[in-house]
This record gives sequence, structure tokens and C-alpha cells, in this order.
Amino acid sequence: MIYFYEHLHYYYSFQNVYSNISRVLEVADKLSEAVHYESDRIEALAQAVNREWKSFDMNINQRSCLLACSVAYHKHSEEVRALIIA
Repeated sequence: MIYFYEHLHYYYSFQNVYSNISRVLEVADKLSEAVHYESDRIEALAQAVNREWKSFDMNINQRSCLLACSVAYHKHSEEVRALIIA
């Protein structure tokens, strides 16, 4: 159960990072729309950041699912153990 709470803390930190990434991508879009002299480079970097962020997000969601399954398994195994012992 300790790991579950650690994961929740990690997930909330992840949400804070998401808001920062969103702001960076918004600024990149505005600079690109304003025809900044490095707009091509800005767009390329923004796409790379967005791609990496999506990959990271997918890994976090996968971790959440695995942790939820693990918690459910161990909770259920304790119930079964209690029934067998009784």
C-alpha cells in the first residue's frame, strides 16, 4: 500500500509538470504563429517535446494500471488466504 501512496504523489507531481509542458507548447505555438525567425526550429522542438510527453504519459498510465492490478491482486490474495486459514 505504501507504493500506491508513493505513486499518487508521483502522479500529482506529473500533473504539475503537465501544466508546465502545456504552457511551453502554447508559447511555442504563439512564436510560430508570429513568424519568429526560428519558427521552424521552435516547431521541431515543440513536436519533439510533445512526442516525448505523450510517451511519458503512456508509461505513467501503464504504471498506474499495473499498480492498481497489483494492489487488487494482493488484497484479494489476503482475502483468499483468510478464507483458507479459517
